Amino acid sequence: MLSKRILIIEPAIIDRIGLRVILSDIYGEDAIDDTDNFQELIYKIDTGCPKVVILSGVSSDNLDSLFIKIQNLPSFNNTNFMLYSNNSDDVMINNAVNWGVKGCILKTDNIIELTTAVEYLMTGRSYFSQKASFIIVNSQAEKKFYGSHPNVNQKLTKREMSVLKLIVKGYSNKMISGQLNISVHTVAIHRSNIMKKNNVKNAAELVYRSLKDKYERTKR
Repeated sequence: MLSKRILIIEPAIIDRIGLRVILSDIYGEDAIDDTDNFQELIYKIDTGCPKVVILSGVSSDNLDSLFIKIQNLPSFNNTNFMLYSNNSDDVMINNAVNWGVKGCILKTDNIIELTTAVEYLMTGRSYFSQKASFIIVNSQAEKKFYGSHPNVNQKLTKREMSVLKLIVKGYSNKMISGQLNISVHTVAIHRSNIMKKNNVKNAAELVYRSLKDKYERTKR
């Protein structure tokens, strides 16, 4: 078993121990590490290269500060981040999605949702609980950006469409690179172009619009 595959940050000791106990029962005590502060978290991400980092008990401002500091670390692209939020603040959750977190679970979700999310992220897949997904989709719908936007598919090249389909499935840039046999840098360029062409700021908006377009086409 690989050591320290899962890293938890949670300032509250009771919550931190609770998460550790739950995950240790599945992955073993040696696979879990934790911290209560961001300075140590950044050090452990840089030196330990964890597979999954669970962000628990963090504020939106702390989230911004963290990702600004770690986005250029060599281990960043190989680490999957999950937000474990104690509130249903759509701004916080969408901000986390914008930074590239691959999963989001609310503390009102059950343990099965938590363990399923970790299992998905361990294999590079995305997982958002039903409650978190509802918050993301509902917040994007309220922006009403659909009314004046053409169908997302009509703007994209064939290659960009291939990238979009994998984004919707929750693939990371590295996974898309392997699937399409192109460089990670090229994937990042395609992703950026897709965002710009559709005037969206994050993957949540893009996925929502793509799924909405698909739904609308099935009704015709």
